[in-house]
Amino acid sequence: MARPRNFDPDIVVEVAMRAFWEHGYAGASFDKLVDDTGASRHGIYQEFGDKTGLLLSTLLHYEQTVLHKLTLELRGEKAALPEIRQFFQRVAKVARYDTEGAGCFMCNSHIEMEAEPQIREYTESFFQRLQRLFRRCLSQAQAQGELEPEKNITALSHYLVGLVRGISVNARSNPSAKAYDAYIEVALSVLK
Repeated sequence: MARPRNFDPDIVVEVAMRAFWEHGYAGASFDKLVDDTGASRHGIYQEFGDKTGLLLSTLLHYEQTVLHKLTLELRGEKAALPEIRQFFQRVAKVARYDTEGAGCFMCNSHIEMEAEPQIREYTESFFQRLQRLFRRCLSQAQAQGELEPEKNITALSHYLVGLVRGISVNARSNPSAKAYDAYIEVALSVLK
């Protein structure tokens, strides 16, 4: 007979997400995850399979909560250049202030866990979806005359995904707000 669950999986995922985000996968030991979440080792294994399964659950939670809010305007029917600029201002703010310099959890996990097929597949899928969102916004910008018709929107959409990753890496070195704003302004100047 299976033991009854003595924890709320949603709380475990939220707490584990913070631990992985702050310390990385390698830095968040299983003992630390057990201590932080209050769940038993057996319970975590039973619910999530293993530490990698727990990480995958935290990435899904991160996408559904943090990233969903960040990309909300990009998903608008008429989203174009202003929404792309707003998105990057929000990403920079989150990376700079809300995460205490931890950067983007999705980006960090993508880099750290590149050799783990399950995680790599999930993070690459997210970045492909983000690239398609950017491409749609850039196409809308061209249709509205905000972006020159000869601009290669596929190349620009890949560039913007790279910029998201760059912001995450940059956040870890704690740049000043002024330096960050300049970085974003120069990076987005290709959209003029």
